Amino acid sequence: MPAKEVVRVFLNTANPDDDFFLLTVSSNPQVQTDLTDDVQTIERNMQSVKVGGGTALIDAIYLGLSKIRAGHNPRRALLIVSDGIDNHSRYHKAELMRVATEADVQIYSISLAAPQTKPEGYRAGRGASRSAPDG
Repeated sequence: MPAKEVVRVFLNTANPDDDFFLLTVSSNPQVQTDLTDDVQTIERNMQSVKVGGGTALIDAIYLGLSKIRAGHNPRRALLIVSDGIDNHSRYHKAELMRVATEADVQIYSISLAAPQTKPEGYRAGRGASRSAPDG
């Protein structure tokens, strides 16, 4: 399932009292949509998101944790939809772990990376999990 579809399904099943924001990862994480409870705004802004460049995943999570503090709900969660491969961050994992621990935020991740090679003896069968390319 493409990344945009994963996010769309998530938004359509979320609590209507929740706030959302949209960040892009890419080489430089950017806020595409500030905190809002308007799911349609997030979905519209997702349409203009372009995929490309490096993946500053740690930087994006760091920015997301900073941004989520402005939310009004006491329970907070950060959903990350990515290929899961960080290759362009300025921050280090140790810094992120410290900030994440202090933030009191549940972090969920959905990886869309397709395996580059299949292990010896690999056979896809009924019910096998398959990753979808980003899009």
